[in-house]
Amino acid sequence: MRNRARLALLTFLAVGLVLSPRSASAITVDEIILLCKTGVSADIVIQNIKSSGSRPQVSPAEVKKMRADKVPEKVIGFLTGTSGNASSVNRASEARRSADAATKRQQDRKLEAERLRLEAERLKREAKLMATDAKAARDRVANLKGRVKAVLSAAFDDLRRGREWKAIIALHAFLGSGLVQPNSYAFLEGSYGLGRAFFSVRMYQAASGHLVEVIRRGPTTPRFDNAVSLLQKIVDKLEFVHPVIALLAAFESDLKKRPRPWLDEYHFFLGEFYERYDNAKKALHHFSAVSARSKRYAAALYHMGLIHTGKKKARTGIRYFRKALRAAKAARNKPVQDMARQAVARLAFEIGSFRAAAHFYGKIGRKSRIFARAQYELAWTQVLREKYRKALGTIHGLRSPFFAREYYQDLLVLEAATYLNMCRYAEATKTLRRFNRRQKTMVTRIRRYLATKPSDAQMYKDVRRLATRHPGKALPKAALYALVADVGFFRTLKTARQLETEIQLARTKLSGKVQTAVVTDLSKRHKIYLQRAGVEIRRRLRDLLVQQDMVKVKADEIGLEVELAAKGQLEAARLRLQAGRASATDLKRPRILRLKLRSGQQVWPFEGEYWHDEIGKFRSRLRRACPVRSRKKGAASR
Repeated sequence: MRNRARLALLTFLAVGLVLSPRSASAITVDEIILLCKTGVSADIVIQNIKSSGSRPQVSPAEVKKMRADKVPEKVIGFLTGTSGNASSVNRASEARRSADAATKRQQDRKLEAERLRLEAERLKREAKLMATDAKAARDRVANLKGRVKAVLSAAFDDLRRGREWKAIIALHAFLGSGLVQPNSYAFLEGSYGLGRAFFSVRMYQAASGHLVEVIRRGPTTPRFDNAVSLLQKIVDKLEFVHPVIALLAAFESDLKKRPRPWLDEYHFFLGEFYERYDNAKKALHHFSAVSARSKRYAAALYHMGLIHTGKKKARTGIRYFRKALRAAKAARNKPVQDMARQAVARLAFEIGSFRAAAHFYGKIGRKSRIFARAQYELAWTQVLREKYRKALGTIHGLRSPFFAREYYQDLLVLEAATYLNMCRYAEATKTLRRFNRRQKTMVTRIRRYLATKPSDAQMYKDVRRLATRHPGKALPKAALYALVADVGFFRTLKTARQLETEIQLARTKLSGKVQTAVVTDLSKRHKIYLQRAGVEIRRRLRDLLVQQDMVKVKADEIGLEVELAAKGQLEAARLRLQAGRASATDLKRPRILRLKLRSGQQVWPFEGEYWHDEIGKFRSRLRRACPVRSRKKGAASR
């Protein structure tokens, strides 16, 4: 209570002194501490000290005590006399702080110097280790490059010297050894070499995967151009579908500076690809990019004609076919000449210009692979031109051994129709009987076979057996010819057989891990093609049954017409006999005619032998048996 009263009194006195200064007793250190604790400002406390008449003498212990009790430095400085004002106190505090900061900075510099020294020693040790590792790595790389170069050089040397199997073994082991990264130049070089080696031994399916590995890396790959050229040759031989072919089109802008001959092959290759998959716009773009100097120019024009014809633009199509024919003649390209002639002949046939169609069909050479089909279409043209004796001669040539593997489902029906138009009803009836026997046998066996629901592998096996000397009883021989007449199925079948050949070659010529890897890859592909072949065989056999039913309907219609015409002929003969108009000369008229020959021709009677140069020149000597009304007398005669 005394302290509180004294504190209140001092506060009152302090305020009173401020308001009305007067003499008082000296103030003590404790009173100063109490004033500061009550929140009196340092200036008021100093003023009270001054008004007390005497400044208390403070010892260092009292100074320490005041600082502990948080007396302002300004008051302490006033009592001790170390500073005459607040600025001197601040400078002293700032000096102490600067000294403390300098000391701390000096200590920090020492610590940082020690840390940097230790870090430098650590980095020095690491640098030595890195230098050692780098030297070892350089040695390994140099050693690896030497090994890689030696392997590739030896393999390509084997390729040049005709030791392809040795190169295949070395390169296959090299690519699987882990010596090189998949994206490296050495890896792609090895892939190209392996593809080229497989191509050289006619293992085209095995080669394709390695060539694709090079092509998909883009035009900057050193072996890109060569790989594309080899892949084009493979596609010409087999059915090969891969996304990399579509990817090639994306590289077109990067390939503009390639040599012109290479670009021509590139554009023709992509044109065929897009044509096969019904992308007419892109196909026309690539075919039109083939230059006139290219050996593919005539074929490109022919394909453009086919595309325009398919788009119902016959005039544009025939214009391209004629251009193709001229270009093929200039380049002495016989296959394209024959295909262009066949295309023009078909267009002429469609518009009813049978004379022009017969002209172009007749220009197709006997050595052409489409000669048999052209002769078959020519027979139809001759029938519609009413050149029946020429048609019978053409049909007779189609029965030669040269065309034994060709399939014409309605050839006998066409022959019967020809006899019907010549009023040779007995021959027509005989021909229709032959057709009915063959058609019934074929349809019955195919339906019985499909009813057994054979597997894809079994169907492929049965179709393959048809090509041997022991075809078995599952399917008729004609079914094989009908199946391979479909180009798509023929390519699938050819590819499957190619895979079998390659598997056998790998088992014979290779060994160890290389043999296992190659055979496994080819076997997987072969299984896929067996499934595709099975689906295609089943589809084609069902289509064949539908086609046979349609031809049977035509045959029945012709048979009915033959029967009605034969009855009419008999009735007309009976009426003539009753009327007494039949003469002995009519009955004795020869059944054959003398052929009209042109300059340089002679008649060579057929004696059962066929010669290849005779095909297309056969003519029938049968005369027409239709009654013709006389212009003068109006009498009917034969």
